[in-house]
Amino acid sequence: MLSAPLLAYFAFKALEQIKVGKNATKIQSQRDSIRLAAERCEFFHKEVEPEIKKFFGCLKEKEIDFLENCEVHIEKDRIKFKPYKNEESLQKLVDELDSFVALFNRLELFSMYFTGRIANEEFAYYALGSTYCKLVERLIPVLMMSMFKDECKHIMSLFLIWYPRLEKISDEKRKQELKKELSELSEKDIQDKKVKPLGA
Repeated sequence: MLSAPLLAYFAFKALEQIKVGKNATKIQSQRDSIRLAAERCEFFHKEVEPEIKKFFGCLKEKEIDFLENCEVHIEKDRIKFKPYKNEESLQKLVDELDSFVALFNRLELFSMYFTGRIANEEFAYYALGSTYCKLVERLIPVLMMSMFKDECKHIMSLFLIWYPRLEKISDEKRKQELKKELSELSEKDIQDKKVKPLGA
């Protein structure tokens, strides 16, 4: 029969092994998440970018200026846009909506891996965050249409995760640039405006 101290020792070692096993599983899960994020970034370059070129190429070819004339305002987790009041431009856009489905489907497939926490969204953010947000911001008037609104919810969800980060970085950069500029101006002013002794 095992003594109480020996039982306690074996229990401790068993718990230690469980802890090691959990850590190994967690590490493997993190690696898989990053690997999937890398695959999604590759998917974006190979599958999404060609559709982006087709989309904006079509707008240019058909002279559709609806998107560029809409006003979009983003405030924290709220998005507002003022549509372009031009019936002809809107009709041209509506006539081509079916041809844009491929782009939105691929964007949605890209996004759902991150909003569903399957792939590491921070990894993808550093690789594609700026490109993605600039694209989606231009597409917002179309994504708000009922035809796409429910079908493209992951696109907008990821945008609302990444966009505030970009804005925060941009704000901090602007502050640092302004601070540096003011500092250099002050130093220059002091050097240029030194008071010389009389008679010098």
